[in-house]
Amino acid sequence: MGKKASENKKIYGISLFSSAGIGELYFDEINIDIVVANELIPKRAELYKHAHSNANVIVGDICDEKVFKNIINTAKQYKIEFILISPPCQGFSVAGKNRSQESIEVDNRNYLILQAIKIIKEFKPSYILIENVPTFLTAKLLIDNKYYSLESLLNKELGEIYNIDARVLDAADYGVPQHRKRAITKLYKKNLKWNWPQKQNKPVSVKEAIGGLPSLEAGQKSDIKWHFARKHSDSHIEWLQHTPTGKSAFDNEKFYPKKPDGTPIKG
Repeated sequence: MGKKASENKKIYGISLFSSAGIGELYFDEINIDIVVANELIPKRAELYKHAHSNANVIVGDICDEKVFKNIINTAKQYKIEFILISPPCQGFSVAGKNRSQESIEVDNRNYLILQAIKIIKEFKPSYILIENVPTFLTAKLLIDNKYYSLESLLNKELGEIYNIDARVLDAADYGVPQHRKRAITKLYKKNLKWNWPQKQNKPVSVKEAIGGLPSLEAGQKSDIKWHFARKHSDSHIEWLQHTPTGKSAFDNEKFYPKKPDGTPIKG
């Protein structure tokens, strides 16, 4: 954000559609303090409270007037300068299904961004970060009988105040041992700068990241914090056992992942 937030004073922020709060786990290291978070599902909200004990976690539907007002009124206790927005991706995601324009424009979850825009207008923070699947940038929403992409909607509603910059980034380019593409949209006030992160020259392999940890079988746990192996089915284990180093199970011919009825799994 121009300079690192850690070089400046602490800034207060809001997290919308916060889930369990994984995205903001290290915000305190750069002096971003999420003081208000909103999550629909109670179990996820409880995990958020565990990881972010200082945050006011408001549980409920952001479209509910009482919940919406609670977010606004609680956040007004602080000078909000940052908003993190991670709307539900299921309505846009193409994983395992053929997502059509018709299905996108009738899925109510895809219009939750409108509630977020209302909150942006209320606080006018210096920085806003919106994260979602890549389709989020190309999908068209039908609003007042007109079609809008995310960027065109943001420019219409907020373009006079903010620079709006959107890209699809791959986590593998930034030190994560996994190819995971996400649409990242940055909004920042006209008088500010917010640079994109520099790509790493060499990707990090899974072996480099966790190769030093003790080997575990499915369902086992170790004494190391967060180090445990999920319980896999026999078929999962078979696919993994026959997957060469550096390959995916989807590269296997004989042991290609299949559903219980024998249908090949697409993703």
